[in-house]
Amino acid sequence: MPPEYSSNENLKEAISAATRALAQDPELEISFGGMPSTGSKIVLSNPPTRKSEIASFRGKADALACSKRFSSNEIFLDTGSSRLNSLLGKLEEVRVEILGSMKYEGVANNLNARFEDKCKTFVSVEEKEDLLEPALESWLRQILLEEKLSKTQSQVLKPWKTLFNDKGSSFKNELFDSLEDQVQFAETSRKLLHALEVDLTGPNEEQDQETSDSEEILTEIKSLEERLKKAGHS
Repeated sequence: MPPEYSSNENLKEAISAATRALAQDPELEISFGGMPSTGSKIVLSNPPTRKSEIASFRGKADALACSKRFSSNEIFLDTGSSRLNSLLGKLEEVRVEILGSMKYEGVANNLNARFEDKCKTFVSVEEKEDLLEPALESWLRQILLEEKLSKTQSQVLKPWKTLFNDKGSSFKNELFDSLEDQVQFAETSRKLLHALEVDLTGPNEEQDQETSDSEEILTEIKSLEERLKKAGHS
């Protein structure tokens, strides 16, 4: 057996054991190199070969384990807006990762490495709206974990920082106190997004609504025509 194969398998076993322990599920099924995680199974890509990338890779596994342990798929706040629902979903991911980070220093390091890699993919983005999700995560990590942001993380937050501090800082205690309560955190997050005025219907959703309204009108017209035809034959 080649040394590289043995080392890779040992890493998979170590990551699997750590993931099950963090998820508090010794029977959790974990595989590598397949499709993204679904249901009760965790699927990860194959481990990196470079040592410098291992912490971020472990962060991906830790994030999924935190979700298994601290989040319930049965709890979902439907706001009626796909954009807002997506943002609330992202904030729920941040919540469970913050909980894991607060409880375990090693997990905090891994999740921070993962987040750093995520921010690096956004540094060339110029549109402010496209930076909203990573900016929110940067801000929440900063105020709830009291972490010092890296240069990359600060760069992602910069376009939104003033707004978040001005209109969102008053929610800090409420967000912190609700970290262990998924429902309460979602409700607080909803209020936060409203205060930040990022819960307004986006242009795509407005267009979708206009299309839906037009379709309903056409349906009503056709229904009326059918009723008139029937009345004419009676």
